[in-house]
Formats: sequence, C-alpha cells, structure tokens
Amino acid sequence: MISEVKSIWRYGCMISTKEGTALIQELPLRRCFHLSMRSLRNASLLLTMITGVLQQLLDNWYKCQNVKQFVLCSHCIYHELFDPWLFTKDECEQAMFEEKFFLYCGKNLKQPVQVNLELLVPLAEALQQIQD
Repeated sequence: MISEVKSIWRYGCMISTKEGTALIQELPLRRCFHLSMRSLRNASLLLTMITGVLQQLLDNWYKCQNVKQFVLCSHCIYHELFDPWLFTKDECEQAMFEEKFFLYCGKNLKQPVQVNLELLVPLAEALQQIQD
C-alpha cells in the first residue's frame, strides 16, 4: 500500500510507494483529475491502486456519471509533441482483452505510429494476470 503521503494541499496530494511516486491533482476549472507518476520499475500495482482511489472518488464523493477516461499517448510524450493523442480507457482495455500488443497513435493521420500497449498502459500486465 501507500508507504508515505509526501504532501497534501487543497487540490491534490503526492504519495510514495516502493514502486514509485505519484502526483494526483484535481483541476476544478477543467473538471478533471491529472495523474503523474515516476517509477523505475513496473508500476502496475501503484497505477491500479490510484485508479481505484480515483474511481471511488468519482463514484461516491462527486457522484459522477458518464465519466470520460483517457490515457496520453506515450509516443507523443516521448517526442514532446504539443497536444498529445488521447486513447480512451475503453479502447485500451478492449485491446488488452483482444490480446493486441499495440494501438496506433492518431496524431499524424497520414502515417499512424504503433504504440506498445505495455508502454501506454502499465496496468496491462496486471489485467493480464487477472484474466489468467
């Protein structure tokens, strides 16, 4: 579980585990949460825990319905592209269940780039273990 809460403020917190560190911020004007993670190892357990916490907040505190969840394209982030491509959470989960190993970044529609699903969603490994 969480080994240390590094800092808490009105719209966020920074937590630390053995796997890495995560910054969770609520952006009230944009009506969204922003999650940043740093890890030297596979952070699938940390990501699973954090997404569970966020889902509980959305369901039980904010009473949100029809929440849209997106995953930033790792290719766009690596190449520091402005306005990175967004994959839907459903799109990523569907690819995992169909045992696809990649999705296509749609930033450049003329020449889509393959994006490794495990780089895109570290949670893929954890979900695969649950399926087996």
